[in-house]
Amino acid sequence: MRKTYWTILALVALGVMLLICIPALKLATAQQHQRPITKSLETEPQTSKQQLPSTDGKNSRDPNRHAEETNKEPQKEPENEPQKKPEPENESQKDSDMQDQPDIDITAPVVSTEMKKLLATYVDKNGLVNYQKLRRLRGELRPIEKQLNNVHPAKFISWSKNERIAFWINNYNIFTLKLIIDNYPIDPIIKWPIYPKNSIMQIRGPWTKHYFKVMGLEYTLREIEKDMLMDKFGDPRICFALSLANIAGPPLLNEPYLPEKIDEQLDEQIKKYFSSPQGLKIDHTTKTVHMSVIFKLNEKRFINKYEQIKKFRNKKPNIRAFLNFVVNYIDPGDAKRIQDGDYKVEFIRYNWTLNEQPKQTKK
Repeated sequence: MRKTYWTILALVALGVMLLICIPALKLATAQQHQRPITKSLETEPQTSKQQLPSTDGKNSRDPNRHAEETNKEPQKEPENEPQKKPEPENESQKDSDMQDQPDIDITAPVVSTEMKKLLATYVDKNGLVNYQKLRRLRGELRPIEKQLNNVHPAKFISWSKNERIAFWINNYNIFTLKLIIDNYPIDPIIKWPIYPKNSIMQIRGPWTKHYFKVMGLEYTLREIEKDMLMDKFGDPRICFALSLANIAGPPLLNEPYLPEKIDEQLDEQIKKYFSSPQGLKIDHTTKTVHMSVIFKLNEKRFINKYEQIKKFRNKKPNIRAFLNFVVNYIDPGDAKRIQDGDYKVEFIRYNWTLNEQPKQTKK
């Protein structure tokens, strides 16, 4: 029994020794094999470098070639050197390159000949527009659009106050024409029932959703009216020069506004509008002044300039401002009666029907 015990103990000890010795032997063997591998790796690049063939098919060990490469100075990379544009091979390519460049006009006039011709051709003396024909020949608008976009800001800055006012009023009216013909005939699938079928109001966001290019920037009609005209110059007369493309608003002038006579044109435009039933009606029997909704749409602008005048002091600020403006453009006798009497103000129902000439039927 005791002999068996010692035998088992000896076998256990032998197993433990084997577990310890075998990993040590494996580690020693791996280290012996690692040394020549490392040495070969250290010498391999030299051997590989000597035996690699040259890329041009010649032996890389050619001494003449090696000498040439040794004596050759390394090329330096140019620092921030602008790349030269290759010369055009022919005249046609040169002309094509010129067309790709922006055509900025520093000598652009305030009013172009093309604009004068277009307004005289498609707008009659009553401010009605031949949209049908203009839609068919809409290419006549493109040169005008290009001219407005190519005006150089430095040229614009050099213009006088009247030149700038005329420039932006004409822009507004030309772009209103473009808005209509781009959507002509106006016949949307979903219509606003409160407006006529062919109204500018049937166009989605006519004053805020459509962009037009001037001097390289994009403007909406509302931005031209508010930011570039009313806020900068504060002249309420401008309200009667901007076309709203309807028969109830101020008629579109069939000529551009010109800097040298813009005051005269604005005053004549207001007098013409007030002589129409859509602009102004005075009823002495009921002591009522019926005026256009244009006044309500631009209420703050009239208040800012005409509310301070010491007339019609018993009226509200907006009515006082409206009447102070109106009496400057009506018959002096009517103006005196309005000032002496206690006249009330009412607004004329607005008609948003498109300011279109009667369509010509084919015979």
